[in-house]
Amino acid sequence: LYKSKTKTLMQITRTAPPAVNSGPSLSGDGERMVFLSTAEFSPGENPGRGMQAVLYESKSGRFKQLTHSPDSAPTPTAISGLPVSGVSLSRDGTRAIIASILDLVPGKNPDGAAQFFLFDVKTGALDQVTQNTGRAEPGHQHGAPSLSEDASKIAYVSTADPDHAARR
Repeated sequence: LYKSKTKTLMQITRTAPPAVNSGPSLSGDGERMVFLSTAEFSPGENPGRGMQAVLYESKSGRFKQLTHSPDSAPTPTAISGLPVSGVSLSRDGTRAIIASILDLVPGKNPDGAAQFFLFDVKTGALDQVTQNTGRAEPGHQHGAPSLSEDASKIAYVSTADPDHAARR
């Protein structure tokens, strides 16, 4: 985390190879960050070292794993071939949008279609916001999602047909 006012660089994660940390997104005040990681921040929480969405809170210095990819995750499909492939935090830091092919809200995504899920940082609630069905057509890709300041809008790039959209 680089603080431009003080021109200081602070290391947030301390993970050893082959762990991968990528795609960070900061809240407007810099107090919260979400990112993708194959690391295990709490013992036993990511034993298969799958790509997960992780929340970091600078005040407490704590990490919270937001997704839990099973060891037998669905066959990779649309979004970059990863069970969890993108994450973005709202400017106010209260919500994170997660791109995943997992059934993160049990029973809502049984066929492993590319979906977006909204995580409420305050309550811990996870809601599936897209209702895509079936596996994506070959070559279909989504870009990482982005949230508006108040998390009322989601933006993403997709090679899918125009009716492949959020149903809210």
